[in-house]
Amino acid sequence: MFTKHIFIDDAIAAFKPYSGIADDNPFTTFLISEDGKTINARGGYSINPAYGFHDAPKLDVLIVVGGVHTQEIKKANVLDWVRKESA
Repeated sequence: MFTKHIFIDDAIAAFKPYSGIADDNPFTTFLISEDGKTINARGGYSINPAYGFHDAPKLDVLIVVGGVHTQEIKKANVLDWVRKESA
């Protein structure tokens, strides 16, 4: 059984698969960024994460949504955090 924390890195995708499940959705979806600060995404969108790596709650499910992650996969601290959280 899943508990109440899911990591999503794409603000739009966060709501698609879970929005129609039920009124008593068992998931709490939120965004996490490297430092918790606002991200300026493609298309002029501002993404406001709830947490940074340093203060995110323990995750039961980690979802890294597809997209352009070219710069992120070059960052050792990002890869280390993903490995740690998905172990």
